[in-house]
Amino acid sequence: MSKDEAIRSIETGIDIFEEELGTYGIDIMGTGEMGIGNTLPVVPLQLLLLAPRLKKLLEEEQA
Repeated sequence: MSKDEAIRSIETGIDIFEEELGTYGIDIMGTGEMGIGNTLPVVPLQLLLLAPRLKKLLEEEQA
């Protein structure tokens, strides 16, 4: 896969996610891996998406 193909693939995924979010709202999101032991790339994405919610939950728990 070329760099341009990779970028287009990511952008397509973002477009689909945003369309589904706008249409249905999202309560849960899963990420997929190819099953070859390379789960590390998804960790920063999960952290980016979950960090604000986790911070809010922790603040509520301390209150």
